[in-house]
Amino acid sequence: MNTNENNENILTILLVEDDKSACDEIEEYVDTCDNVCLVGITGNSNEALDLVKHHLPDAVILDLELHHGGGNGLLFLLGLSQMDLSY
Repeated sequence: MNTNENNENILTILLVEDDKSACDEIEEYVDTCDNVCLVGITGNSNEALDLVKHHLPDAVILDLELHHGGGNGLLFLLGLSQMDLSY
């Protein structure tokens, strides 16, 4: 997982997915991109909210059904909507 968060030309992405093979595929693809960085990967909606607070990603790839993680994508979206984000 890349950690080039400080470069403004980099699109930062948080991946919320509980399927390990899907995470591996997405991470492998992102590693081939010069202008994209994964700031976190989790299968837990509460942990995802903490990662948003810490990293303020530009985008989130979200699995709505987190069968093997914790919570679900809809709980994440509810929590996200209640955050006081600058954007």
